[in-house]
Order: sequence, then C-alpha cells, then structure tokens
Amino acid sequence: MRDNHRRTRGNPTLHGAILEAPLAERRLALVRSGTHPLEILALARWPRCESDLLSAIANNKRWVRHYDIVRALCRNPKTPLRAALHLIHQLKPMDLLWILGETRINPALRTKVMDLFKTRIRSLTPGEMIGLAKNARGKAAMHLLGETADPRSFSALLDNRSLREIDLLQYIHGKRATPQTLKQIAAHNRWKRSIKILAALVANERTPLDAALPLVESLRIPELREILTAGHVSPIVLGVVRRYHEE
Repeated sequence: MRDNHRRTRGNPTLHGAILEAPLAERRLALVRSGTHPLEILALARWPRCESDLLSAIANNKRWVRHYDIVRALCRNPKTPLRAALHLIHQLKPMDLLWILGETRINPALRTKVMDLFKTRIRSLTPGEMIGLAKNARGKAAMHLLGETADPRSFSALLDNRSLREIDLLQYIHGKRATPQTLKQIAAHNRWKRSIKILAALVANERTPLDAALPLVESLRIPELREILTAGHVSPIVLGVVRRYHEE
C-alpha cells in the first residue's frame, strides 16, 4: 500500500506547551498558519484532549495528511467514533493490529478494524506477514492466531513473547487450528515446556500422531486423567494415555 502521508519531524518536547494553553488557544492552533504539526500531534495523543477538538483535527485536511496524527487520533479513546471510523482506512496493518489489542478503544471501532485487518492482510507478502507476527505487541499477537497458515509466519508468531499461553490454548481448542500449526506448537521449545499446552495438544484429535504421542510421557496424572474423560480424542492416543495412567 502506497503511503502518501507526510511525517511529523522535529523535537516533540518543544511543542508540549500547547497542552497547557487555554482551550481557546488550542482551538486557534488548528487554523493558525504557523502551527507546527508536532503541536497537533501532541493534542491528538493527549488523553485529556477535548473530544470536539479531536474531531476538528480529524476533519482538517491539513493535519490528516500527516500519518502520525492520523494514527494518534485512531489510538486516542476520546476521539469520537465517527471521526475514527473515517480515518482507520488510512492505517497500516501493524497499527490496525495495535488497535485490536487495546481494550480502551471503543468496541464498535475495534469491530470495524478487525474486518478491515482481515481484508488487508490478504494482500501482504510472506515477508510482511512475518514482520507483523514478530512485532505484534500486547494482546495484538492474539489476533494473528488463525490469520496465517504460512509455516514461517506462524513460527515467528510462536516466537513472539507477547503471545500468551491462554490465547494459544484457545487457538488449540478452536476450529481454526490445523494439523500443521498444531505440530509446530508441539515442536516449539517455549510452548512444549507448558503442561497445559501439551495436554491440549494430546487431547486434540487434529494433532498428528507423530507429534501427539511423544508428548504423553511429559504429562502428569491429573492431565492424563482429564484426557481420559475428554471427548474427541484419537483412539490411538487414548490407548497410550491409558497405559501411562495405569503405570
């Protein structure tokens, strides 16, 4: 996607005074010819900025030519929904992903962003998808699970320290996990140290036998017992689990 935005340049610390100015002065800054873009960026990022002022920035063609300002407006929970919805189509995939992982953002905005994100990532190259998987932060990493079947980008996602155990467990138990991705999880050095992950993989009938069976010996009695009472477990795996449980 071609980026036609300008970048805000300069020292941000030189433009923080606008946050201390009276409201009338902040309003005037939007239309004053000498206003530096970093002053507007400071307002767009400010958690206490007035919503109507954020809306005015969003509707000002002069300021939304700057990508940093657009991104800051979309990230600010106080930006009115209508204004943010108008701007999200300008965001890059990584910034869409950031919004998905931020619980302070309006749920209606996150829903629209999710739809846009799913459409946008279809056009990413494998290299771009790997970069996204490596650099997703916070809860954003969770939203990439199930969005890629490419082994390299899925491996990069498993390496991502922001990916949480609870999110990976939900993925393993869900419908979007594939035999290939389950096998990758089973072989991953970080995740095969988690008893909960191992038990979920063994209990999942979609986990290939050559990946599931070696994991059984690492399970404890409580996990073995739970698998014996679970449904949809491979009969072959169930037989091995029963043997270990009885020993």
